[in-house]
Amino acid sequence: MLGATTQIEAIPVSAPTTRGSQPKHCMFRCGDDWYALPAMSIGEITSATAITKIPNSASSLLGVCHHQSEFIPVISLTKILNPEHKQTTNPKHQYLLILASKPRWAILIDEAGTLVTMETIVPNESREFAASHTPQSGTAIIDGKIVKLLNCHQLYNRVLSDLAAKWSHLNQANRTSDDVLKGTLH
Repeated sequence: MLGATTQIEAIPVSAPTTRGSQPKHCMFRCGDDWYALPAMSIGEITSATAITKIPNSASSLLGVCHHQSEFIPVISLTKILNPEHKQTTNPKHQYLLILASKPRWAILIDEAGTLVTMETIVPNESREFAASHTPQSGTAIIDGKIVKLLNCHQLYNRVLSDLAAKWSHLNQANRTSDDVLKGTLH
């Protein structure tokens, strides 16, 4: 389950490579955009099941699903990258289960792509910013599609940050309403 103050625990993984090759990445689509994550960080892709919403959570956390006797937090990549985007319901949605962290979590996706070898493009001036502030760590063009390479640890930490901000705001609102209530009662 997501904790409000816990940062993700990274599990080192080494991507399978052959001599002279680049690590493999799994491509997937959310909305109209294509993304990729290192293949070794992905446990499986499965059909979406019912999501149980968590009251007062950030929009980037859709809720939790039940998968193989485990409750898995499910995030909305489109809400992380574009908070104003309206999440649509698609009967063909799938979960991309992430294994490169503890606890396990999932991304709601529209379409699973293939495993590809990517040579990413990261402008020098944005490397430091990308490493610390955004889940996107590079871009590539595969089969004529612009594919955004993501950092799964930054994605997860972004959701934790969104949750902490949301819950902090709710705590502040509760304190303010409690103060108003106390003032009217005395």
